[in-house]
Amino acid sequence: MPSSLFQYEMLPTTWFYLSSLIIIAVFFKFNRFWSIRNLDIVGLMLTTPGLLFLAMNNSRLGYVWLFGCGFLFIIRLFLDLLMVRRPLLEPNLNPPGATLAVILLMAFMCANIIINRGATVDSVRTLRLEQILTLEDWDSRQKPLQMRIAGFRPFLAVTDLTNQVMAPDKQFLNIYLHEKALEEEKKRQKHPVPPLLSSKESNAETMIRRMFDGVFGTPSVNGNADKNLDGKIIPVSYLEQQDASADPFPVITSGLTISSSSEISKNDNRAQTLNVGTLSAQNEFKRSFWVESGVILLVILGHIAVVLGLIQIGHCHFNNIVTGISAAMLYLLLPYVNQMTGRLDHIIPGALIVWAVSLYRRPLFSGICIGTAASLIFHPIFLLPVWCGYYWKRGLFRFLLGVFGVIFVFYTLLLFSPHELGNYGQQLLNMLGGHNFRLRTPDGIWEDFDHVYRTPVIVVFAIFCTGMVFWPSRKHLATLMSCSTIILLGMQFWLAHQGGLYMAWYLPLLIITLFRPNLEDRVALASVCD
Repeated sequence: MPSSLFQYEMLPTTWFYLSSLIIIAVFFKFNRFWSIRNLDIVGLMLTTPGLLFLAMNNSRLGYVWLFGCGFLFIIRLFLDLLMVRRPLLEPNLNPPGATLAVILLMAFMCANIIINRGATVDSVRTLRLEQILTLEDWDSRQKPLQMRIAGFRPFLAVTDLTNQVMAPDKQFLNIYLHEKALEEEKKRQKHPVPPLLSSKESNAETMIRRMFDGVFGTPSVNGNADKNLDGKIIPVSYLEQQDASADPFPVITSGLTISSSSEISKNDNRAQTLNVGTLSAQNEFKRSFWVESGVILLVILGHIAVVLGLIQIGHCHFNNIVTGISAAMLYLLLPYVNQMTGRLDHIIPGALIVWAVSLYRRPLFSGICIGTAASLIFHPIFLLPVWCGYYWKRGLFRFLLGVFGVIFVFYTLLLFSPHELGNYGQQLLNMLGGHNFRLRTPDGIWEDFDHVYRTPVIVVFAIFCTGMVFWPSRKHLATLMSCSTIILLGMQFWLAHQGGLYMAWYLPLLIITLFRPNLEDRVALASVCD
């Protein structure tokens, strides 16, 4: 078992409450209670219950809650296009204090990634939402991520690898659940309960049970059903043995055999038999020090890129570095960032979009950023109409050259992609979004609702994106940011895989849009470099 050094990690619910209080203390304007800024802060905090519902295995209510918050933010961003007066509302913290807070929050995030992952997870209660989702995917025999979402399959395969490195070892979870079952059995022997009555659970035990309800089923080991301890089913194996060819990154396979109730009472704290499956060569490589260090470094660099991009926008385009630091601080404080820390398919596209806005004065570099994001995850390709409308009078050719030049490079790289990820035609079709418009095995909100209602959502979204070429007629930096955020939010309503949960795509841009000053003079003719 991991060292007790890590047993004092902060629980997710504790972080939810603590971060919300800090956000209110730092950003809430108490002297202007009914200001738009206060409504924006409350709206950002309202996304937290949706994440909590997902963590407690209430996926339907969680996704519906996130969809409701996304719809409210779309309305807010449309109203943002009509706002002319933008008073400067700095945080309730001086610039040195805000800078120190950003540095400490980044250090806290890095420690959370390094400590609370893989074999170092000491308590089920400290699992992040991203780890819970990974365990659910493994238990339900879901296909690898590159088969469920559109994008560059090698990048999605690396994302799958990162998710498995961040998730706890199933061997640890099996042992944890087994020892918990033994403790409950001993308590029941000391204090027998009538058959029709059941012992009451504490709040912590209820949260753990709900968190993993549905994740740990009752699979069989070597064809034998799970043992039953006085009517209580004990999950004895996390996953059955998997075929290595079915998944390019096979997960740890373990089996656990529990003795009967009478034999358990003769043992101290261990099961009679503990069989742990051997790791495959790929899994040993995945768990090697250098691979784990590489994926952790990649995740940390992605968050650093987002933070630096927000500070850069505030300093260079808002002429107020405090605004950029405040936006970065708010981004790091939000519970979503703490709970979905290690998802590369969330972080990297979001960082690239932030830097596309930061480099908007140089269309070639903005095009490279958006082209890279669209190549990795496909969906940012829908940003092209609004960005083409902005660069229409200056910089359009350079912008399109950057976008399609990068996409062509990624198309070429597919020729050298591993054959395990599919042939060239399959990978190219996936990169063009072929798997995302036809719902075969959806997960997220469209798993619970009729797919017929998804078609009009896609049609409305496509019409809106096309119309962004011509509307608003006068585009400046503020409209570019607001309309880009609306498009990224609108994507969430029809995503086939965990739609509504990819908040990192739009969250940094949403925050910096809510903090922005008046930018009506930042049109392409006046701002774009020759």
